[in-house]
Amino acid sequence: MDENLGHGLYTTLIYFNERACELKVLRGPTLRPPNCGYLRRVGAQLARVAGKKRTATLYGMHVTPERARKLRRAVLSKERRINKAWRERVVAWLRCLVRANRDAKVVVLADLMETLSGRVRRVVKEVENLCAYEGAEFVPLRASG
Repeated sequence: MDENLGHGLYTTLIYFNERACELKVLRGPTLRPPNCGYLRRVGAQLARVAGKKRTATLYGMHVTPERARKLRRAVLSKERRINKAWRERVVAWLRCLVRANRDAKVVVLADLMETLSGRVRRVVKEVENLCAYEGAEFVPLRASG
């Protein structure tokens, strides 16, 4: 698993059969994080309106500061739900892979950047927990960049 901040998690599957001296390298899926840029922009504009003392016009609506704070919380909550669903998809995919190869030794090599974004840091932590729970070995390494 190679982590790239803007493009998600690149996965490569390596199957090694020691008895048959066989090695297979397969390109796994690219697990892209959701694009929440629009939600962040709307949240920033709502925060700006929430800091004012009077009603402002935003996207053709008259919004009071109290209503802007409530809408901003809803927008941030939606972004958290979207990111959580992405993390759950990543972990579910890896769980299926680990369980399908339960009879073999499964090692998850994670090529991590030095500075991880919040959502990538959380997914790496969940992958570590999954490996500990399922009996796979998690090995963080620094091989690129």
